[in-house]
Amino acid sequence: MRNLVISVAVLLCVAQLGYSYECYTCTMATSDASCTAATNCTGSTPFCGTSVVKGVFVNWISKFCSAACINGNQNFTIVSASEHCCTSDLCNSEKIGDANSWLNSFENGARGLTSSAFLMVVLGLLSYIFAF
Repeated sequence: MRNLVISVAVLLCVAQLGYSYECYTCTMATSDASCTAATNCTGSTPFCGTSVVKGVFVNWISKFCSAACINGNQNFTIVSASEHCCTSDLCNSEKIGDANSWLNSFENGARGLTSSAFLMVVLGLLSYIFAF
């Protein structure tokens, strides 16, 4: 009986080592709607990860299967980046939210600026930034 208990315990430990999760996946998405695909991760990439890059004008989110569990933040002058890891099915469900709603409004013309006027504003801001 003792050998049976030990065998079952070893079997459960070994079975858990090969387990991978189901994770959301997308690359450099600017909206939550394009980040809903789910993938079964392989044994070599058993973790779920999320990477968020926040810029001055636009934010991006990437969701992926990861070989290592990495968590961290990095802040630069005009850009910040963060990476988060988790270990359960579909756990990388972070949202980018409405951070890019202004971009969709400009693309749809809802704010009244034409695309050429918007481009002129962006170029003006860039020339102001690089003039210093």
